[in-house]
Amino acid sequence: MNKILESCLWVTKHATHVKINEENVSLIDENILRVSQPFTFPFPSKEDEVKRGDEIANFYVLGDAINFCYWRKENGKLSRWEYSYKGIKGKGARGLWLLMRELYEREKLKPENLEFFAELTYSKAFGIFGNIPLLSERVKIWNEVGKNLLKEYNGSFKLMVEEYGNYIFGKNGFLNKLIEIFPIAFTDKSLYKGREVYFCKKALLLSGMLHERFGIFKDVDEMVVFADYQLPRILHYYEILIYEPELEKKIANLELIPKDSEEEVEIRASTIVAAKLIENHLKQKLKNEINALVVDCSLWRKSKELEKEGKIGNYHLTLTTCY
Repeated sequence: MNKILESCLWVTKHATHVKINEENVSLIDENILRVSQPFTFPFPSKEDEVKRGDEIANFYVLGDAINFCYWRKENGKLSRWEYSYKGIKGKGARGLWLLMRELYEREKLKPENLEFFAELTYSKAFGIFGNIPLLSERVKIWNEVGKNLLKEYNGSFKLMVEEYGNYIFGKNGFLNKLIEIFPIAFTDKSLYKGREVYFCKKALLLSGMLHERFGIFKDVDEMVVFADYQLPRILHYYEILIYEPELEKKIANLELIPKDSEEEVEIRASTIVAAKLIENHLKQKLKNEINALVVDCSLWRKSKELEKEGKIGNYHLTLTTCY
């Protein structure tokens, strides 16, 4: 068992704000694996991998490093950052990947061009992102990724993937190396009742994207889902996550849930543990090779589908660079 799942299990055994209703795990069946409206992202084409492999690897690490918190609360209402490229508009993460696609097509992601990110200033970043939340934090992260990639791998994240791309977990695994080289970008842990709890959302997401793209990791079945905003939301919708009344009220009223608070840690930890129960349930029922990547993607898409239809409640609001 990896340290993420182990620490999250400990949280769920001591949680007071969030409980997992295991009886409702069976509500997640094979139908949720077939969401009617799939979401597509503007990733580089498969044909580009041979000639532009370095740039594609940089595309993913630079994108996922700042893939967090697109919402803004104004006058009691939520809005999400939006970006447009070549006549296509995208909100939230889709907007980010449109921006990354533009940088890729402008050849800003070449190893020799990473000084663009290492030396990026707030004013230049504002010209790119506009009023995206937590812009200063995004600049710091891109500065770190750009500088450290240039220092350690001559600007090519592909070289790091080739060096550590066999195993995600373990002392010398990809996850630990990613956090070691880019601590500002990818550290994601909390202290809960005196114990460290690990989530590693962006690092896991990057690992999952790289595996989906290149099929490189041998221990992908050990992965857990990415604890963000949408997954707790959908699990609460199915009454798999049960919130205490006070927490329920805060989320309904769009009140901030502070980063590293007991409530936030319990929401994220319970999401990971509940999703692992769903994964095991589906494996047993379907006799299939279901893993956390499949479960995460299916639940995320279902949450977005219900959001579009106006059938799902609010997600919890935590201002953070972790998700």
